[in-house]
Amino acid sequence: MKINNRHLSITAMAAVFALSACSGDSGTTTPTTTPDDGSTGGGTTTPALTVAVTSALPAAIEEGGEGQYVLTVSGAQNGFSVKTTPTVNGGVATVQHAITDDKVTVTILVGDVDFATSTVTNVVTITDGKNRQVQQTSKTALKNTTAATVITKITGSAAKIKSFAERAQTMSLVNKLSEIAMVMGETVYSDYGKEFQSAVNSSTTKALLLAWSTHGPNLVSAYNAGQVSEMALSDAMTDILVKAQQHSRAGSQVLAEVISIASGATGNFAVTGVYLNPLDYSLSMFEGNPNLGSYQDGVWKYSAAFSFLTAIVGTDINMCSVN
Repeated sequence: MKINNRHLSITAMAAVFALSACSGDSGTTTPTTTPDDGSTGGGTTTPALTVAVTSALPAAIEEGGEGQYVLTVSGAQNGFSVKTTPTVNGGVATVQHAITDDKVTVTILVGDVDFATSTVTNVVTITDGKNRQVQQTSKTALKNTTAATVITKITGSAAKIKSFAERAQTMSLVNKLSEIAMVMGETVYSDYGKEFQSAVNSSTTKALLLAWSTHGPNLVSAYNAGQVSEMALSDAMTDILVKAQQHSRAGSQVLAEVISIASGATGNFAVTGVYLNPLDYSLSMFEGNPNLGSYQDGVWKYSAAFSFLTAIVGTDINMCSVN
């Protein structure tokens, strides 16, 4: 069969024009959809979702106080929401937030702080209308403001616990009253000093009190290192006061007897209870005892009937001021 070459040429040209009409060189742009991650699709760009700290959180927040910081959100599409996730170690804290335009103000409210190394870490999650997310994390220390009082008590009581454990003041009183009784012509059948010393040495709490001289400061060091809580310090101080009360009853019968035989000169009185000196937190059965005297203008003074105790139990102890 004879083929017409002119007919083939026309047919081929038509095919070429048809292919050209289907190619991307037509001069028109097809709109593209920008992915949610902010990457480009060739025509438009969706800004990335970011968050920046524009006002930083304080380095520490005191117990019972609050701290704020401000975040600025950029690139959010169709608005954004905020979620806060706090993690608190060694205390109590709650987190609130408020949104104003592109700003997020975060407020941390601190309650009780029980450890010296307490912290709060807060994660803020920003989610925009396209379900994109970005997070920001802030961390601050929580400062305990109430442990200082019990630490001072522990340190002070531990420094002078040996004198109380030995019942040095009461021993001085027993010996002096024995002398007074003999001067008065009273018959003294016993060596009250030795009897009292024996009773004190037999006290099961004496060794525990003596150990407080090192155990107390060690507890404070453990607290400062974040190993024990303020509650543990308070419990230990309460426990040592209970033991001191128990120890104060050692030799009480001997003391009562020697007071009785010397009462013609000194009057009849009782020495009971244990009191914490408000100046140095030493323990005593005398200073602070409301039956024997009172603090006047911040200075301990024995009442007139017991003024003789000043010379007996030690003037260096009795001249302390609480101002």
